[in-house]
Amino acid sequence: MNMKNDWFVKKKERFYFCYSEKQAYFLIEVKGITFITEALRTSDSKKFYLFERTEQLEAALKEYRKMKSPRWENLKEMKNKK
Repeated sequence: MNMKNDWFVKKKERFYFCYSEKQAYFLIEVKGITFITEALRTSDSKKFYLFERTEQLEAALKEYRKMKSPRWENLKEMKNKK
C-alpha cells in the first residue's frame, strides 16, 4: 500500500463524512452529536458534515440504518420527543 492509500484508510477510520441531509439532521438534532465542520466536496460542491468516529456516533449510525430511510416528519417528531 502506498502512502496516499494509507492516509485515505486512516482518514476513513477516524472520521465520518456524512453527505445525507436527513442523516446529518438525525445525528445532530436528534442525537445531539457535534460535528467538526460543514463543507463542500471540491469535485462537485456536494455539502457534507464531518464527524469524528466515536462510540456514540457508531451507535447512532447503527440506529439510523435500522430505520431504513426515515421520513423527515419522523425525524422531526423524534427531535421533539427529546
